[in-house]
Amino acid sequence: MPAPAPLPPEVLAADPPVRRVLIECTRTWFQGGNTGIQRVVRNVVRHSAELGRRRGIACEPLVLAGFGAVRPRRELRARPHWVSHLRGYLLGVARAALGLVALLIPGPVRRWLVRRAPRGRLARLRLRLSSLARSAGQLAAGILSFPMEFLLGRRIEPGPGDLVLLADASWSVPGLGGFLADARARGARVGAIVYDLIPIEHPAVCAPTTRSFVDWIGRVAEHADLVLTISEATRRSLADHLARSEHASRSPRLGVFRLGTELDLAAPGGAIRTALAAALDPEHPLYLVVGTVEPRKNHALVLDAFEERWARGSDARLLVAGRRGWESRYVVERMRLHTEHGRRLFFFEDLSDSELACAYDRATAVVCASFAEGFGLPLVEALSRGVPVFASDIDAHREVGGKHVVCFERRSPAALAAALEAFEASGRLPDGVQPPETFRWPDWWESSAELLDEVQRLSRALPRPPAPPGR
Repeated sequence: MPAPAPLPPEVLAADPPVRRVLIECTRTWFQGGNTGIQRVVRNVVRHSAELGRRRGIACEPLVLAGFGAVRPRRELRARPHWVSHLRGYLLGVARAALGLVALLIPGPVRRWLVRRAPRGRLARLRLRLSSLARSAGQLAAGILSFPMEFLLGRRIEPGPGDLVLLADASWSVPGLGGFLADARARGARVGAIVYDLIPIEHPAVCAPTTRSFVDWIGRVAEHADLVLTISEATRRSLADHLARSEHASRSPRLGVFRLGTELDLAAPGGAIRTALAAALDPEHPLYLVVGTVEPRKNHALVLDAFEERWARGSDARLLVAGRRGWESRYVVERMRLHTEHGRRLFFFEDLSDSELACAYDRATAVVCASFAEGFGLPLVEALSRGVPVFASDIDAHREVGGKHVVCFERRSPAALAAALEAFEASGRLPDGVQPPETFRWPDWWESSAELLDEVQRLSRALPRPPAPPGR
């Protein structure tokens, strides 16, 4: 994937059409997290203030707090905000109470209600109640987190010269559509980062709740002036989707920027738990899989491949690092109950960046087996550390890894097992695959710079927005 062309100095020095970029980071601010999107949001927010200053643009984080948009006072963290814990607890209590009420209704009465209700009415009522609960939860969390802003009416109201950039997983944030419509009515621009279109292109490997993502893409098409993707493959997919959508007549301008590579929370000499240190025994080949355990990550294929190898006497170890995701129970139980668990198979759900850095540095190679990706952060994290990568043959992996990755058929455990065995036997990568030491990729500072340069480039090509009422 080639680097976007940098803006010439005369363009950077010119008066920018966007003077302030408001980086929406609601979900990461409240819920934390250290996987793909959260890592991107945290690093973009961290670096954009200084990078923007050098470009004549003010860059500020923005959180939708239920009563309006506010600027958070603390930095983004991997740990969830305490309000998020409280909200989760209260929602759990509410669900339990509703379940208890349902059990108290006699069975014949429940069946009569279902039979007598107009078709779809109960489902729509359930969705409506769920939406109201999310909105109420967001408002309560916002008031508890930003009491002074709520009491004093300190809200961010985007206007002319502003760009609201949806950088986070904002498809589940209540009130987003109304906020964007109001921002545009006041003369602000709207931009978004689209990380992938997997819920649309591969719904079978995504949670049913990703319907909200489909709606979000519709809001992006309706309101956004520009959209940034994280790979050319995703840009092509998005362009095709928008061309077929009901908003095809006003498709936003599209750009691409590359994600960074470093584990930003890793501390030199950080503590490593005893169980992980044992798994990293240098006497055995070690293969690392990094990513949330969910169907699209294809962990089952990797397990199948290693079971083939173990049956033939291989002493290679497999270390899986990733939190549990949607439909992960089968794979997690398969690992936990496996006869090789703790011997040649290891599973960690909560590695710190320091521990993950140690795992990368010790790994013989990293395996990225996903059915679908928008980018593939573990791929560049590994290659940037000089670690070989075996990746499934999907567009994003081929684009990002180029000639530095060994590709295998994503539905063939035997193909992966054969590739790993050939690598171990020969001690070298296949002909035509370049050594990982020659891989070059931007860090998070450079990634954030690419993002802001793309924002400037795309915004200069936009027509001037209509003046807001009263101006």
